Amino acid sequence: MVERSEKIRIRTTTAREIRRVRYHNQFLNGNAPAQLIQEACALTDKQSQFLKTICYHQKWSNRTQLKIMRVARTIADLTSCEVVNQQHLEEAISWKLQSFNQESIIG
Repeated sequence: MVERSEKIRIRTTTAREIRRVRYHNQFLNGNAPAQLIQEACALTDKQSQFLKTICYHQKWSNRTQLKIMRVARTIADLTSCEVVNQQHLEEAISWKLQSFNQESIIG
């Protein structure tokens, strides 16, 4: 199923507004300080352990873990969800795995 441009524009505009309110128009998810991202994601203990386990097995750094949280927060914003759920986290991880596989093929 292909999403129409108008619908994408509405979703991104809504996500930007959510982000603007959350960070008082000071940051984006991509450049907010780590503490703000952790607060904005508010991962459950189960989600946090899941992310740590994946990062451990993939030998990803804490910095990569934070990047995954940033992407998960953005995905949640695009779906107008106040909380980052397991699906958002898994999608963010899948994007990282795809980019890692692309880098392996290219490099």
